[in-house]
Amino acid sequence: MTVSGGVALFFSTLHALQPPSHPSFLFCSFEIRHEPAHVLHLMMDTPWVPILAISLYCIGIVVGKAYFKDRDPWNWRRLMSVWNLGLSVFSAIGFLRVLPYTLHILTTNSLEQMLCTDPEHTYGSGSTGLWVQMFILSKFP
Repeated sequence: MTVSGGVALFFSTLHALQPPSHPSFLFCSFEIRHEPAHVLHLMMDTPWVPILAISLYCIGIVVGKAYFKDRDPWNWRRLMSVWNLGLSVFSAIGFLRVLPYTLHILTTNSLEQMLCTDPEHTYGSGSTGLWVQMFILSKFP
């Protein structure tokens, strides 16, 4: 159960719907207990953060072009390889966490229900909600 705007919302995570058919060590307790409300309220209370980030990004483009105009480029090949490996591992873990619940929802609900139902009522909490939220927030930086 989660509370949104003073209204209690009930939803079921895949863990609550069926006994897990996988060893329990595959999911961490923080994933299963994840409640998205805190991060959601934090994002709603700080709308200036994306505006500041975009402003700094634009300033960085202008300053970076001027800084590197007469300089040799930096060699970040190895660092970028590690960064891409990290993104690949993150995406693979997220896929493995979200796929079972997505398949469950697709086989028990219509596509319209899956896409149009408020996420707090379906996958907002638990491991699926955590990984969806982390995926969304990973697009920010």
